[in-house]
Amino acid sequence: MGGRWRCPDAVDARCEHNKDVENLDTIPGIRPAAAEIISAETGGDMVQFATAGHLASWIGVCPVMNESAGATKSARTCNSNSNLKRLLSTAAMSVTRNEDCYRSGR
Repeated sequence: MGGRWRCPDAVDARCEHNKDVENLDTIPGIRPAAAEIISAETGGDMVQFATAGHLASWIGVCPVMNESAGATKSARTCNSNSNLKRLLSTAAMSVTRNEDCYRSGR
């Protein structure tokens, strides 16, 4: 029993989760509750998304382009993760309504 005591893996995972939530909380418009929801909806592991574009596509905030023979058929956003899409749009609106935001004076 002379070995060092080591934290269980669950505690290490919780510490990583808290660090991710703290990093998300630094984004303007994202509060701790919103950071928890983002972490829960994405699974907390961003390795599954190769780029930010893949994440945006999974959330459903990038427009869908259906083009055939030069004629555009649709430019709507796709229906994907509606909870996360709603959360991010609300966060974006709260930032633009803030007096300290550089876009608020427009």
